[in-house]
Amino acid sequence: MSDEKQSDEQMRQEAKVVTMTPEPAQEGGLPSEAHGLIGHQLREEYRRVLAEPLPDKFTKLLEELARSEGQSTSKPESKE
Repeated sequence: MSDEKQSDEQMRQEAKVVTMTPEPAQEGGLPSEAHGLIGHQLREEYRRVLAEPLPDKFTKLLEELARSEGQSTSKPESKE
């Protein structure tokens, strides 16, 4: 079984464990098993995004911002 298929199957099993008992869908809603699966997939995607490195462009912008804030706080403001 490929890693992706295994991961999908594992997520389905975990979603079933979270919901414990399938409940019928409420009017126009999803069954609780679907809610559990969606929630698990969203958490996994969020973990993957957090693990990604910050792009160089953003790192440079943050460094520039930190430098400009450091310069503005080190200069005394003149009150005229």
